[in-house]
Amino acid sequence: MSMKRNPVDLRWLMTGVLILGSFLGTGPVYGQSSSGTPARRSMEARARELVLHKPTTIFDTSASLVINRIEDINSTMTEMNEVVASGFDTAAIFKLLPSVEHSVQMIAYNITNRSGGMNLRSLSMVDNMLDEDVQELKDWQSSLFVYSTELVSFTVQIRAMTHDS
Repeated sequence: MSMKRNPVDLRWLMTGVLILGSFLGTGPVYGQSSSGTPARRSMEARARELVLHKPTTIFDTSASLVINRIEDINSTMTEMNEVVASGFDTAAIFKLLPSVEHSVQMIAYNITNRSGGMNLRSLSMVDNMLDEDVQELKDWQSSLFVYSTELVSFTVQIRAMTHDS
């Protein structure tokens, strides 16, 4: 169970420490009054000036933010490892691709060796067979594309992590 601190509370605490440290570390502060004579500025005016002139960019390097970032990187790397370890299952493609190739070769052979030409029924059957083969190939292509896109996404995430470190 990690304890998270509110960054606003931390900023106010640091501002208070800086203001207190500046008061303890220096002597009285003098300025010009409206009449031209040196006058001691009040602690309230000095504190107001310190708050108004604080830097605009705040770099928060608290431990909780670093720990959260490490946990995010760890979970991302675990997800990537699971996907890469299981890999892409090409068993179905390996098993069915020869039948698709054989079907296309049979169609090509029948078209080239028919001397009398093809009738409408044979052309319709060839069209249906090719449509089935094309659909199967498109399904394989889309699943391979999804896996490839996922790997590219992992590459981008890893580059971002190494650049962020």
